[in-house]
Amino acid sequence: MLGCILGAAVSHGDQLTQDQTLKEGGVLLDHSAENPALDPQRPMPSKTTTPQTHERPGLGRSDFERLRGSASRWYNSLMRAFFARREQAFVRYVDLPGARPACVFIHGALDSSIAGMAMTAAGSGLAARRRVLVDLLGYGMSDRPKDVEYSLQRHAQIVTDLLDHLGVDDCQLVGHSMGGAVAVMVAAERPDLVSDLVLAEGNLGGGPQGFASFAEGRSEAEYVHDWFPNFIASRLEDAKKEAGVLAIHLGMAQAAAPWAVYRMSQSLNAGSVQASLRERFISLDIPRAFFVGGKGELDEEDLALKTELTQRGGDWVVVPDAEHQMNFDNPEGFADAIARRVRVH
Repeated sequence: MLGCILGAAVSHGDQLTQDQTLKEGGVLLDHSAENPALDPQRPMPSKTTTPQTHERPGLGRSDFERLRGSASRWYNSLMRAFFARREQAFVRYVDLPGARPACVFIHGALDSSIAGMAMTAAGSGLAARRRVLVDLLGYGMSDRPKDVEYSLQRHAQIVTDLLDHLGVDDCQLVGHSMGGAVAVMVAAERPDLVSDLVLAEGNLGGGPQGFASFAEGRSEAEYVHDWFPNFIASRLEDAKKEAGVLAIHLGMAQAAAPWAVYRMSQSLNAGSVQASLRERFISLDIPRAFFVGGKGELDEEDLALKTELTQRGGDWVVVPDAEHQMNFDNPEGFADAIARRVRVH
């Protein structure tokens, strides 16, 4: 899926340059200066040699080196790492250049923006926009330290620090599922950074049906060493029966740190958080919308949210041909719905 992003960048001739030194908020890594083979300006050799027995038939050693070098230099030019000083860990993200406002993606539980939002970010509706795909600490490509909070507040603060570091001050912030809770906190604490807020079936509190139920009634040790491995094993068996979204999501779920998932669940279970997230979202004084998948079913709580949100100036948007994982079910439709909300400048 990262190939969708890489292909979109290559097709538009995008080239990203960033300062490579340690700064107040974080650090950006770029190793092209250390290894000339990773220099995007350096032409790759086209000469082929006789295939080796340990390589795929039809491809010689120089072909593998050329392909590896090509992937490495594009990976190196798009992937970035931001150093969260308090946690002493790196948060990784992809930054695709384009027009303002930037579209910033925050993924859901057991997910990854870099992998899971790639097809949406590559959608035609967003192709001309700057897109920043953030993997929260403990998920996807980001670090997984064991001795940090992983609370809703800390995730939101790290995202805020990253946006400040990137100089993003009018972004369209898109939070999916659990990422919706993080997005609400960012917008509520720093509305100057957000020009439009989109919650894609965002989590606005805990409850038996929500993400926060993952940790309900379990100790962290039980969750990490028993429940989570069993959950992954069960998902694997289900994925074997039907390849597709479930199998794709399983790969991202296995990359998540179970201690990070548990602590975030506990944070969302806090009564004060459950009571405030929904009200904060509805009462924000910025354009905001709640996206739902058109194939999903709305319960009474959803209908109440729809009524209250629209009465107070927010938007309720249905993404067709999609359920909760709209980024996989209909990534193009999801991208179009996001794009229609803002004017590019």
